[in-house]
Amino acid sequence: MNILKFSFVALGAAAMLSAAAAEVPVSGLDLKRVKGEPGKLVISYTIDRPASIPSNSEVVVTPVLHFGNDSIELTPTIVAGRNAFLARKRNHDMPQGMNLVRSKGEPIQYETSVPWQKAMMKSELTFRTETVGCRCKSDGVGRLPQFLAVNFEPKHFDLIIPEAQLAALEKNIKDVVKTRTVEKSAHVNYKVGSMVLLPDFESNPAELGAILATIDSVRADKDLTVDRVQIHGYASPEGSYKLNTKLAAGRTEALRKYVDSHFNFGKTLTTTSTPEDWAGLRNWVAASSLHDKDAILSVIDSSLSPDAKDEKLKNGFPNAYKILLYEVYPTLRRSDYSINYTVRNYTKPETIAQVLKTNPDKLSFEEVMLLARTYKTGSAERDDLLLTAARLFPDDWRAQLNGSFVALKRNDLEAARKMLARSGDSPLADYGRGVLALYNKDYAGARPLLERAAKANIQGAAEALTCCEE
Repeated sequence: MNILKFSFVALGAAAMLSAAAAEVPVSGLDLKRVKGEPGKLVISYTIDRPASIPSNSEVVVTPVLHFGNDSIELTPTIVAGRNAFLARKRNHDMPQGMNLVRSKGEPIQYETSVPWQKAMMKSELTFRTETVGCRCKSDGVGRLPQFLAVNFEPKHFDLIIPEAQLAALEKNIKDVVKTRTVEKSAHVNYKVGSMVLLPDFESNPAELGAILATIDSVRADKDLTVDRVQIHGYASPEGSYKLNTKLAAGRTEALRKYVDSHFNFGKTLTTTSTPEDWAGLRNWVAASSLHDKDAILSVIDSSLSPDAKDEKLKNGFPNAYKILLYEVYPTLRRSDYSINYTVRNYTKPETIAQVLKTNPDKLSFEEVMLLARTYKTGSAERDDLLLTAARLFPDDWRAQLNGSFVALKRNDLEAARKMLARSGDSPLADYGRGVLALYNKDYAGARPLLERAAKANIQGAAEALTCCEE
């Protein structure tokens, strides 16, 4: 049998319950929760037997247990004066369901119990006293409202953030390689059947200008180094697959030569091509409201050759095919291009602070943490930076874990839940999730998480575990 004893708030080590002219001291109050099936609440107290009770009087002392919106009256004790006690003995007038004692003598220890209810987590024990048999004007009922208050709820856990163990997850800034990619698409126009790129043809000035400007924006930044530029060209499904293969590759090569003539990338600039963009066509049809959408998708998904598919669409769905030919196919003829580059590392906090304001996407998690460590542990400035890191690096479980502890600290449990969901599986994540469950009063869910974290010696886990008793 597991006995849990909790601290209580009492009005003095021994309180004097008074009613009328008689006084009955009560001391040694205690409430204990006994866990098990079934559980119970044990109430114990001591009643002294004073000589001050008039001989013909009796004082009825009734313990009352209060919890939630309910209360239970426990077994009363009658402390009788000499004559009143002898009269009851002589007349065999022993009260049922009560304890009867004479006013003189040694203190008497009483103990009783009641079945445990969850509402008893917060319990109060008071005493009601009533003097009977005295003819003086002060006869009546007296009560001390809050003699003993006990809170069996798990104590609040003041979050301990395992700072050193979190810091150990970080890498040396010099070892961090920051690669980034810019991805865009251009619709460079060519004359029908031609692979010759005409810079002034139709919308080409704007399209080509956008490609050059994007590359220029990366090359002009002294903090960036271009590693690779790739162009991937697409043709649309109309016409023969053989011709489209030639057009897609040839037009992509023409665009490569145009770009290289401005930047001289050499082998850094590479190309690939897709003869017919059936995937793009399928996506458009699936999102459309075409009348024959399902049938058209069936053709696209079939095992027919590309030429057979196009022919079946043209002959089987002439109205829809006109829409595809004039509205969709032109958008499929495009050149996707990407620029892969590396960002230099920043080692000075003041530089990192400036980059954070202007180009935060250049930073690594380690760099934001370097800046954060210039502020006092637990300060609002440092905590704000940890939340900023969580926002900047949604896919970095370390950033999410650090941010989750700040959210727990600030009692933003929903934000903590979202970040912990992206924090991976580690003893540190177990600790964070255990604390979240603890704060949500899910003690059964918190216990195994905190036990695993405590076994891994995560700072704070053992302390949190002591707060999981229901």
